[in-house]
Amino acid sequence: ERPFGNHVESALPLRRRQEAPRCRDRVRAAPEELDDLIARLLDTRPPRRPADCRVLLEDLRAASEASTPTLCQAEVQAAVDGGQLIGQRSALEQFERGSAALAKTIAVVRSQKRGAPPPGLQEPLILLTGPGGVGCTRVAREFAQIARGDGVPVLLIAGRDGPPDPHDPLLGLETALTGLAETSHSPRQSETGPGRIGKHRRARAFSKQRKIERFVDLAQSAARRMPFVLVVEDFGELPSLARAALQALSRELSSRAEHGPERAAPPILVVVDLGGVNPDSFLIVDSANPERPVMPLSRLSADQIHEFCTSRFPSLALAEGDLQEVAKAAAGLPGSVAAMLGEAAYRRDFKPKGDQW
Repeated sequence: ERPFGNHVESALPLRRRQEAPRCRDRVRAAPEELDDLIARLLDTRPPRRPADCRVLLEDLRAASEASTPTLCQAEVQAAVDGGQLIGQRSALEQFERGSAALAKTIAVVRSQKRGAPPPGLQEPLILLTGPGGVGCTRVAREFAQIARGDGVPVLLIAGRDGPPDPHDPLLGLETALTGLAETSHSPRQSETGPGRIGKHRRARAFSKQRKIERFVDLAQSAARRMPFVLVVEDFGELPSLARAALQALSRELSSRAEHGPERAAPPILVVVDLGGVNPDSFLIVDSANPERPVMPLSRLSADQIHEFCTSRFPSLALAEGDLQEVAKAAAGLPGSVAAMLGEAAYRRDFKPKGDQW
């Protein structure tokens, strides 16, 4: 890509009047030394350019010997995204209580062949909400790791292209939910006629409702045999029938928990990564505290952003002014901080020196 466009007649006058764009603005992986050399070659002020070919060759040799990044961009971003979860302590504590309760219930279920139904949870539903980049999906994955560490089976449903996690006690449930993906085969008017189209639509609507009811029943019966956590990532990306089924299950569990022992809920903990999706369709509006399942995730403070940086890149200490600039630009969103750190590390705005940065 040419710095002043592809037309020589327009590039020459621009070359004298305008500073050329920096190489690293176009090619992020370009070494800093090469970026500086190209900038000096294109400088509008002759004294700042290399004096002759000998000087240019020396500068090229120095640029070629300069250190290059030891990590590719994908590796840098993986290090940034996969680091320690910062903040969200109250969310983690609430989930830890629910996961520990399920682990105890599993021990009871395994110790008795027959007996009373296993107890459910007082808070069977967690709805993670917040703007894009606040970390709903990351927190949901952290929950899944906690549950697995407690020995609780986890069923993962991903709205985007992440594959579900197969766990033997839940294979039947997973198959049922996977089958909720909506397939629409609308008949053509010429083949069926208007009367049959109406009949077909009514039958299809009835079929969808039956699938939802079957899913809710299957989830509850599976949980009575083996308590589990159901984690839903990127809820807004799921097919409409899958969304409706998850909403129905959530309302059923909340309703049972609201009514206490007489309608004991099965031991399921449902975690839904809603992001910016309105949670109202999950809630029981006439309950004592309808908003109880909603868990808005908090943005990072400046101190937490500093902790985020040092947890990914040990000893990286941002100056106070830089820290405030990063906090302002990222708006406290962990996803934005991660993207900025990944870009900065790949551009070598800060560099490794031994095991420090």
